[in-house]
Amino acid sequence: MKLIQAKLRGSGPVIRSSWFQLSAHINQFYFSESRTGTAFLRAIQTLHPPFSCKKKVPFALLPHFEQIGSHTRHIQPEKRTVVFGVFAATPDVVTELGKLDHNLYETDRIEIGRRMDNSRWLNFVELSSSTRWKEIDENMRVLMRPLKTAFPEKYQKSLAFMDSLKESDRVRGELADRLLLLLQSLGPEHQNNIEFQETTALIERAAHFQAAREIVYQKLPLMIYFNEYGEIAPPLTTKVDTTIVPSKTDHNEFWDYIKQYRPESSLLQQTVSTGNQSSLDRLRNGIHLATTVSKEFAMPTPIFLFDAPERHLNSDEQSALKTLIIQTAKSHQCIYRADSKSFFNSDAYDRSYSDSELEQSNIRDNDGDRRNQAEEV
Repeated sequence: MKLIQAKLRGSGPVIRSSWFQLSAHINQFYFSESRTGTAFLRAIQTLHPPFSCKKKVPFALLPHFEQIGSHTRHIQPEKRTVVFGVFAATPDVVTELGKLDHNLYETDRIEIGRRMDNSRWLNFVELSSSTRWKEIDENMRVLMRPLKTAFPEKYQKSLAFMDSLKESDRVRGELADRLLLLLQSLGPEHQNNIEFQETTALIERAAHFQAAREIVYQKLPLMIYFNEYGEIAPPLTTKVDTTIVPSKTDHNEFWDYIKQYRPESSLLQQTVSTGNQSSLDRLRNGIHLATTVSKEFAMPTPIFLFDAPERHLNSDEQSALKTLIIQTAKSHQCIYRADSKSFFNSDAYDRSYSDSELEQSNIRDNDGDRRNQAEEV
């Protein structure tokens, strides 16, 4: 799966952007302020990072207010989605999801968002993840009619219950369970018609889509962030020390991921590097490490985010870095923040944006500005 579109709606160092498109290979970004560029990559990473956002709280430093003209508005973290991403599902993923619910055959676009409170949501683009009561109201009343003669009291109670529902009510959770019980109370002779099967499927849509979400989360590529020293390092969550320095052991963040989620990996039997490598070697080894883990466990190919690693390299090393990134991008999606707009030649990247371009309202996909239903206006 590839990230094909994204949008940020941040605060503080995380910019507010319109939707922008991403290619499957090299995407170059330039920011006039280094801090803003780092915050941009870190926000993108939260779509599917190699750590628990509830434990690492990557948005801990974002202010909970924003200035709009002369007014200051409070941000509700549980309602503010900081980053939106649209992924293109592979044909095998679509096929697997379609087995849960035939409606899922109709899209290969999956939208994911990470809120400021670190919670995450997932929608299937252009598909409703649950049925509204008005969609099954008429069918339910027709299906309940056999109870009128056989069980009049039960029939009247079911009518009263259905009359209490609003057209816009979502059929999920307890409501879905109760409606299924009503259908199951019908005799076998009333459960083999098309209306019964279709209504049952509509009631179960929310459960099917939730199961589909769990599958998608397993199929998403890890977003691996490399800092300016070429290291896979954890996000900054405190203002105590904002200085970035290489750690004593390379790629701590990813080794922690392996220990927690892939403890059976053969990589844990190997000698861990001591942090004395050059930035270029550290970057090269980090790419190899992440790629090896994804192959060892048949995981999706990771997406790499590079935070200006050319900064600490001489001209010869920068040339070698470009070659490494171009070669890596043949098989991995790369999102690269460069210190200079001209770091890569124009024939090396597929997409290139500056911070000023990202914030312009005319950079949009053809579908416009989609919103998650739970989003605050």
